[in-house]
Amino acid sequence: MADQPALPRLTQPPPADAAVRVSFAALLCLAVDGQYILFNTGRVGPPGGAFQYLPSAASDLAEMGFQQERPNVSDLRGKLTGGALPTLLRWFATNAGVHREDGTTCLRRELGEELAEVGFGEFSSLTERMRFEMVRRIVEHRPATTPHHSHQLRQMEVYISTAGCDQNQRLVDRLVELAVDPAVTTVMAVTASDIEAGHSGSTRIAPHAAYLVGDRLFHANV
Repeated sequence: MADQPALPRLTQPPPADAAVRVSFAALLCLAVDGQYILFNTGRVGPPGGAFQYLPSAASDLAEMGFQQERPNVSDLRGKLTGGALPTLLRWFATNAGVHREDGTTCLRRELGEELAEVGFGEFSSLTERMRFEMVRRIVEHRPATTPHHSHQLRQMEVYISTAGCDQNQRLVDRLVELAVDPAVTTVMAVTASDIEAGHSGSTRIAPHAAYLVGDRLFHANV
């Protein structure tokens, strides 16, 4: 559970002049009695989202040629060339809490935003002092299928709620109550078998939910 990762090794690094779409995200695994809490924000999946960089990182990212996917949003999601990719991976690995969010800051922010999205923004204040521990890091690399497509690289860090933290437990208890309430459709509890199947009843589960239970996808991530 060390905070500083070794740089990921890619079996087929993209060519130096190839376009690479990159994203760096944190996911939160909330598992209670063999059930995993998911949010329905238009797509059913685990809480979490893209890390954001801080204003102090702007010049470094510009020097790498990093182009944000969404203008005016500081998400670490965008494009650059294959030649700049090792520099970006090294920068990400060594700048947690310095020039970019660390996992705790990212998840506190994302949880607050997503609680509002699923209709329970009144619980957002419970995220402010939550603590998390990283349990796994996954790097996905999908080579470009044609010369007109970009290579895809996603790095995801999966965290669990730190045991013994009262602030964490209060929110988890609320989410469990919501997940078992038949009147609530935006917070749900699913099993590992549901995640592997890719659905719970008629509700489809996003493929990246597989990373809550292991380090590989069960279904194609599109």
